[in-house]
Amino acid sequence: MKTYIAAALPAILSLLVFAPPATLAGDVTCDDITWRPDVIKRFPDVVTGCREVIVQDKHLFARFEAKMVRARVTTGEVKIKILLPNGGQVERTFNAPKNFRVKTPKGNRKLIFELERGELIDILISDNSFSLASVDENGRISLAPPLS
Repeated sequence: MKTYIAAALPAILSLLVFAPPATLAGDVTCDDITWRPDVIKRFPDVVTGCREVIVQDKHLFARFEAKMVRARVTTGEVKIKILLPNGGQVERTFNAPKNFRVKTPKGNRKLIFELERGELIDILISDNSFSLASVDENGRISLAPPLS
């Protein structure tokens, strides 16, 4: 019995060390997020575009699927198309810091200014501050300045 535990210990420890810091919210869905009225007025697609909710450190982040249109590193301006579940698309422009990272559907984390036109990405938006969230190399989520 001791041999089996000793052999399995490295695998168990690697699961603990490499477990993702952000997880799906389980019972919390996009319908559970109460967006502020001013946010809905400026971004009506925020309600219909949410695909799922991710939780990190008790904070909720709505996940949206988007397609890169363009990013200008000199000005920080980023233009994306948010893909809606009904097949529609909504174009949005925002300013991102130079170190802003997003996650691709393949699980890669890339600087937003390194993405190519048409590349698919996940956009995370905080439910309480309506800020974009950047995903670092380790999967940790951090807030960027609020969307304007």
